[in-house]
Amino acid sequence: MLAARWRSDTSSLSAEDKCAILSGNMAAVSKSQRRANQDARITPSYVRHLRIFLSSPGDVPAERKIALEVISQLQYEPHLRGRLFLEPVAWDNPGAGTVMRATISPQEAIDQGLPQPADCDIVIVIFWARMGTPLRDPPYHKANGEPYYSGAEWEYENAMGVARLNKCDEDTSDKARPEVVVYRRMQKPSLDPDAPDFEEKLEQYKRLKRFFAQFRDPGTGANLRGLNEYKKPEDFRRQFTSHLRILVDQLLTASAPLPMQPSSPSLELWRGSPFPGLRAFTEQDAPIFFGRGPDTDALVERINSHRFVAVVGASGSGKSSLVWAGLIPRLEANAIRSEHASSRDWLWLRITPGGAGDNPFMALAVELSRPTGTNMKPHLDREPRDLAGELAAKPEALCQLIPQILSGRPGWAELLLFIDQFEELVTVVADRYRAPFAEICRRRWQEGDSGRSLPCVPISITR
Repeated sequence: MLAARWRSDTSSLSAEDKCAILSGNMAAVSKSQRRANQDARITPSYVRHLRIFLSSPGDVPAERKIALEVISQLQYEPHLRGRLFLEPVAWDNPGAGTVMRATISPQEAIDQGLPQPADCDIVIVIFWARMGTPLRDPPYHKANGEPYYSGAEWEYENAMGVARLNKCDEDTSDKARPEVVVYRRMQKPSLDPDAPDFEEKLEQYKRLKRFFAQFRDPGTGANLRGLNEYKKPEDFRRQFTSHLRILVDQLLTASAPLPMQPSSPSLELWRGSPFPGLRAFTEQDAPIFFGRGPDTDALVERINSHRFVAVVGASGSGKSSLVWAGLIPRLEANAIRSEHASSRDWLWLRITPGGAGDNPFMALAVELSRPTGTNMKPHLDREPRDLAGELAAKPEALCQLIPQILSGRPGWAELLLFIDQFEELVTVVADRYRAPFAEICRRRWQEGDSGRSLPCVPISITR
């Protein structure tokens, strides 16, 4: 067997090179032969290029972010690495979106700047409680002359029209293109009859129900089209990851690979240790903060419906990390959104009651006076000592200062006060400051002043 292998591996070598190898003198092997051996190890790159279009209204930003993450990561799984390049087509894809020009509508900008759904291999459509913003008519209207409920509906119909044609066309070998997959979050939306946008939200929900009516036979109730339902964003992650694997495997099997250069881009590597040790995960660690998706979903839901949320648990259980690396990045990705709200416009501040000694008002004043942003401008141009005295003397002072703190932000912006290590209110803070500081939290729990509400997330620790 060894002799056979030797003959096979050295059949292309000259007699001089064979003697050099046997004697251990690799330096004597000719340069041309070494170059030939290197070239033989280089194989051409044949990568299948698949486009995945993401369509949705604006109330599912968490799902869109998850979908982009899954698409980016899937192509690097061992059985797909080097065989596949997945290109997400999405207006909000960082670095690959489109320019929203003031001279045309957003949908026209998307159509001009990105491939249309019908030109993609897979089309993912995601809904929750909104149908989306109606399209301008003309140029967008259905074959029967009716307007489209939204850009998401137009994108769905654009993909379905070509999918139906390909399915019925006997001359095409691309019968499965595009694959159209629809997801719907079944979590009940918040509909407050007293909210100023109640009528608009209700109308959006009614339009959504009319859209999904086409998925069932009105006479028999039989399902006519497939629908993938889920409850919360992390449920969508598990479902979408599984579905995308299946779809990609089927598309790879159905057609031969196409030559493409260059192959898949490399993922940006995390620099430094992924283990923070005893410190909490922060918003900068969000890319490597895993395993708390359901808890983050619940926290987003709670902060959307309440203005005072306490995260309570044993020491070291990850309460600070859940808020800092889970909730905060999700809010910055616009997890809470409606016609009159957008959490990406919120300002959030983190303090610890004992961060500036035994005075929690000083800790809050220092953060409010700290220079931030590219222009290094403080939220409040006040001396921390004077500001701390005002906050301690009048619990309602913070409410009165909120419009000034949020100056320059949209009218729906809010201030999220993240009070970490809340037990310091008892263990570090001086007695005279405890009741006044607790009064701020109590006021935020009971009411919202100045037309601005203040979500407050104190973290309590039980030992």
